[in-house]
Amino acid sequence: MAEVLENVAKGETAESGSVADQKAHEFFSDLVSKLNVTEFLYNVKGMSENEYQMWSAAINKNLEPMMRSNRVASNVACANKAFEEFMLALRVEKNVKLRKLAVDISRSKLYIWAEVEDDDESSMRSVLYADSVANLKMEELGFSVSATVVEKSDCVPVPSHYVKVIDNESK
Repeated sequence: MAEVLENVAKGETAESGSVADQKAHEFFSDLVSKLNVTEFLYNVKGMSENEYQMWSAAINKNLEPMMRSNRVASNVACANKAFEEFMLALRVEKNVKLRKLAVDISRSKLYIWAEVEDDDESSMRSVLYADSVANLKMEELGFSVSATVVEKSDCVPVPSHYVKVIDNESK
């Protein structure tokens, strides 16, 4: 620590004057400016009730509501990313014919429900392949994908709590 303070006193940094140094300065300057604006808006109650409550919780060191809110936002972001990875992988596959596609999310998983035509092994394999690809991409984030594939003749309805993305019932 003493060495770091000596370097600062001499005006030396790891990359003094570099592009990285300038970017760091701009980032922190911008952050301080935004915090000053946020402090002003907080003091005059010029922000939404949710924002005001979030900052009040932080100021009062009541972090649980913020952690819950961040957890929900993180889950939604991970689910969106997992679905994007799934769809990108599915798009690469040729001749995928889905009758129905629906999704649901939990704390750490995206559930995908797909219905294909009877005996359409190619589409089934493609859905399972896309599931595997999405899982590989999301593993590092602690988020996973679980795909269920059924055939039309199984006559299994989309679970009621799932959100339908594709519904080609009449085809």
